[in-house]
Amino acid sequence: MPSPDKIPLTFNRDRAARQLDARLEELLEKLRKNRPSEDPWMLRRAYEIATERHHDQFRSSGDPYLSHLLEVAHILADMRHSPPRFSMTPSKTPSIPSPASKNASAPMSPISWKA
Repeated sequence: MPSPDKIPLTFNRDRAARQLDARLEELLEKLRKNRPSEDPWMLRRAYEIATERHHDQFRSSGDPYLSHLLEVAHILADMRHSPPRFSMTPSKTPSIPSPASKNASAPMSPISWKA
């Protein structure tokens, strides 16, 4: 058997692509199980676009960059809810107190999160 550094680069890339495709199919299965009414088209399209854009990028570990994106999607799917929606509109208009103002230690209003 040839050593790993003697295996053609295209073989390693083809193998990585097959592994990523398998992880996508697992993710789609989770989507069908946890959210049967959801259309998988958007997930498939996002995967296609990410594959086109990141096909030649690799993490410092040597794994394809896309593997991280898929693993995060799996974590979210395991949580069985959609990603949180958030509003950048504060509940009150924040004001930046000047050091000379009396209420300089008053906290600013937080960003409101919606579930």
